[in-house]
Amino acid sequence: MLDIKLLFDKYKIDFVDRGPNVGKNHININCVYCKNDPSHHLAINLFSGQFYCYRNPSHAGNIIGYLLRKLEIPAHEYAGQKLEATEREVQKDTRDYSIMRYFTPAQENQEALDYLSARLFLNPKAICTQFDLRISKQGEYAGRLIIPLTIGFTARAMRKRIEELLRYKAFTSEDGFFLFKHGSDSIIICEGAIDAMRIASISTQFDVAAKCRMALAPAMLAFIRESNYQSIYNAPDGTVPFDQHFQETQVLRSYFTRAKVDLLALPQGIKDFGAMTESMARRSLPA
Repeated sequence: MLDIKLLFDKYKIDFVDRGPNVGKNHININCVYCKNDPSHHLAINLFSGQFYCYRNPSHAGNIIGYLLRKLEIPAHEYAGQKLEATEREVQKDTRDYSIMRYFTPAQENQEALDYLSARLFLNPKAICTQFDLRISKQGEYAGRLIIPLTIGFTARAMRKRIEELLRYKAFTSEDGFFLFKHGSDSIIICEGAIDAMRIASISTQFDVAAKCRMALAPAMLAFIRESNYQSIYNAPDGTVPFDQHFQETQVLRSYFTRAKVDLLALPQGIKDFGAMTESMARRSLPA
């Protein structure tokens, strides 16, 4: 049986088996058909051997032997063999996320209310309640607004000197992301939790998810797939380079072929939804 991962390890072919562009039962490599692939854009199905490039749809095929030959792997390694998918060992997450229960509700803390007001939320107490925001009166999370994620939380600095050291201090796993559901058939994906809170607090038309990191979490992609959304809007920060957010939108389109996937562009000169007033944010949402 052909074990593609083992074969690639043997011939030192760099691949990734988890991450934002890696689908279930797939691995990704640098596309050997592109002149210059700076990332792992060529996806390979471990069961069927089918492969395709996110950057160029013409770089695709159904016969893995063609690709292995292009990678200069000797034919005797795979001639006549069937495919076999294997799993790499995953390190178990043993962190205790129940510490969230010991934090104080943010609506009871004036610093948190002042911070949210400065971030242009018109009713900070309502925001604290809606998103179950917390604060810590002491310890490593003091001076931070604690925002629950699907796993654990992220803690946003509210004080300038803390922000200068580390703006966000996350206590989560690679599968953690921000999510707020209104029971919609549309979802907006943005960069940060504050951005997502802005959208979710002004409209019930969309579910909202935030990456809270630079990449799309596999767990987020799985959630979106299971939810069967009709519309998916990618809303990257205004500072994200065009090539990056175009590529990410293409990845979403390749994952969710039955949904309408669109790029949600921000107004000129605006960094993100968190920098908008509530009225401006409403005007920037899809019709």
